[in-house]
Amino acid sequence: MGSSGKFLQNIIKTVENHTSTLGYEILNEPQIHSVDQWEKIGKYNTFMANELRKMTNKTLVFDMAIPLQIHNLKINATSENMLKMLPQNYNNILFKISLYGIPTTGSYQEQKLNLLRGVSNQSGVQLYIGEWNDLSTEERNDVETQDVKELIEDVSDLNQTDANIMTKKLKEIGAWGWAFWNWNYLHDSTPDFNLITVSVNGELKTTKYFEILKNAIANS
Repeated sequence: MGSSGKFLQNIIKTVENHTSTLGYEILNEPQIHSVDQWEKIGKYNTFMANELRKMTNKTLVFDMAIPLQIHNLKINATSENMLKMLPQNYNNILFKISLYGIPTTGSYQEQKLNLLRGVSNQSGVQLYIGEWNDLSTEERNDVETQDVKELIEDVSDLNQTDANIMTKKLKEIGAWGWAFWNWNYLHDSTPDFNLITVSVNGELKTTKYFEILKNAIANS
């Protein structure tokens, strides 16, 4: 087993018995740059899942690949190709995806969600939305790539209406669960998306996004 596998083994030994540990993410957002790499990721996920199953029965999470360029024939990001990423053993696994915009009719985010739902529907593996928010960039379609464009701060501002739309959508599609981006008490390049702030003396204060999220959950 390689260094990444031993690293995960050490993590499991450390946190497996904590009730707060729900499961383990195999590999965060693997990159894909050619169509033959879907199957290669699947082989890696299968190997890692088999090894980790020797140590844990908790949920294993495998990720969508990036960049997710829907019309790029070089990577041919179809649901059928993405299915090749799944570990061969489907026992207690989740498919983790991210949404950085509201999936309105005809939008890139809607196309992306429909594509990723296809993987879930065809495999029976439930979706976990590991990150979601409403970000605006110079080129939103490239938000998952390594060449992330500068955020347009004046329009990257989650509001109550869009938060309600998103949480209802996630409930509608039957998502296993989701996590809001960004929960971070440390300094961040986009601090206004944080749910809390921490003062110099360590006092925690919720931001307006905490209230927006709380209301959205209550109304979904």
